[in-house]
Amino acid sequence: MKKFFYYTIILLSGSIFMSTTCKTASTDLGFIPVTRITITPSTAVSVDVGGVAVLGFTITPTFATKKTVSWSSNNPAIATVNALGVVTGVAAGNATICATAEDGSGIMGSIVVTVKALTYSISASPNPSFGSLQTPYAQPVAQSVTVTNTGTGAVTLNALPTVPNYTLLGFSTGHYLPAGASVNFTVHQIPTCR
Repeated sequence: MKKFFYYTIILLSGSIFMSTTCKTASTDLGFIPVTRITITPSTAVSVDVGGVAVLGFTITPTFATKKTVSWSSNNPAIATVNALGVVTGVAAGNATICATAEDGSGIMGSIVVTVKALTYSISASPNPSFGSLQTPYAQPVAQSVTVTNTGTGAVTLNALPTVPNYTLLGFSTGHYLPAGASVNFTVHQIPTCR
């Protein structure tokens, strides 16, 4: 602990009076505390379940003595955060992520993180009408079908619908299809005896 002496000089009716007071301080004279923490990005943060977002921070004043923070989540069942500010989505919902100054000032910055549930959806274009692939007495016609993952999560195609007398070329079990990706398959009619 350091002791500081303060002198007060009072001029009263031509006489000078001087008093001395002593105060104890627990910090050094050169210590500059944090006054504000700004989380970056400053806009809303959104991640998918299992996804990550990296947060940063800015300390004010820039010449603060200790410019480190500790990270925490008010709802780790929704989103967790590690010591580097990396947020991981756990379940759908909202969590407030806080950065607290480690200089003892108690200053905090925070941001709300929205965790979105993954959706799984695929679509086929054109939607095959298998009965119209050929005309009577013509050779079997092949039709290209594009399957698109329109969801936010990746899907693995283990099976596609089957129709008697048709075969699907280019399809393999376990085909991985990331969100937004498409894959083409060819539908062929199997020739039959008439």
